[in-house]
Amino acid sequence: MAIQTQTIPLTARHARSEVVSESDLTPVPALPPVSRRKQAAVLCSAFMTIALTIGYNQCFGVFQEYYLSSSQNVLVPSPASQISPPTALLAFIGSLCYGLTWAGGILVNPVISRMEHGNWAPTTLSTRLWGRRILRLLAPRTITISGVLMVAAGFTLASFSSSIRQLLLTQGFLVGFGMSLLYFPLLAPAPEYFTKHRATAMGFILAGGGTGGLILSPVIRALLSSVGGRWTLRLYAGFNLIAGLPIAWAVPRSHFAAGSTVEGPERRNTHVSRALASRPTFIFSAVAAFLQVCAQEAFALLS
Repeated sequence: MAIQTQTIPLTARHARSEVVSESDLTPVPALPPVSRRKQAAVLCSAFMTIALTIGYNQCFGVFQEYYLSSSQNVLVPSPASQISPPTALLAFIGSLCYGLTWAGGILVNPVISRMEHGNWAPTTLSTRLWGRRILRLLAPRTITISGVLMVAAGFTLASFSSSIRQLLLTQGFLVGFGMSLLYFPLLAPAPEYFTKHRATAMGFILAGGGTGGLILSPVIRALLSSVGGRWTLRLYAGFNLIAGLPIAWAVPRSHFAAGSTVEGPERRNTHVSRALASRPTFIFSAVAAFLQVCAQEAFALLS
């Protein structure tokens, strides 16, 4: 008895699934291993970065309370002597600093990605020498050190300010943008160094915000009551230099950039995705974050 066989044509859908299944079986080169010492260094540097940036932003209300008091020696004339104190403008100093700390990632992250993955490498012979010299200066460490210097300069210039507009430019704009230059280059590559217990590591790092606010708030309050506003800002500028420069110098390189070879893993270029920005999940998250900030500002104005 003859056995009849039937040939089933392979459709495009089946062919696509076959290609995917075969590609899934190919081994993907792993990232180079990370020592415990390197992981501890990344944990400590990222924790201190969160404490210096987010921790300070969370305790700006101490400065705002001082600026509205009759014992302050920074603003002329004193807001406490006015019929309607400019509470909203004083609160906007902290809002501007906090907003720039987060919004700076739109500029900092793409720049860091292009630095580490060589997208700005010169290609022509005429610009190769100058390009290499510029690329030696354009490093994540340069950005973080510039951020620390900008933060220190902002607090120092704020100590010589006498109006709210000057505080907006110094304690608001300079400090906020400088903190962004320090925050993102240190925090962005931190999850890449942990293949196990990544959630625990990120929880420890993000706990630096609450820890920094818990420690900085009473210290700043004690300095304001003992040495005044101007010297508190100068001392805090020096503290940021002493604590921030070692952290900025030890900024970790992206683990993808460190382990990328011809056959190794390579990170895609950072870009702004319009498709992601149009998703309802992203829109709802952005609206929720906006409403959260508005509620915090309304609470600061009413308190």
